[in-house]
Amino acid sequence: MLPDDEVELWLADRPESQQAALQELREVLRNGLPTGFSEVVQGTMLAYVVPHTLYPAGYHANPEQPLPCISLAGQKSGISL
Repeated sequence: MLPDDEVELWLADRPESQQAALQELREVLRNGLPTGFSEVVQGTMLAYVVPHTLYPAGYHANPEQPLPCISLAGQKSGISL
């Protein structure tokens, strides 16, 4: 998982009207994921991935990246999961 300060920076950069909902979704995701998944920032999204330590083959389109599982985005037009 990311250090809390990196997540706080990501959350602070989202629209203020969405921050509470994004934090709640983040907690639900973190509590429901299997042990070993990682929380990363990919572009403008908070993502939960299967790291290379659990799945060495990585993402099929770019094996250097971990296998993506879930992404959470908060943009001006809304929240996407």
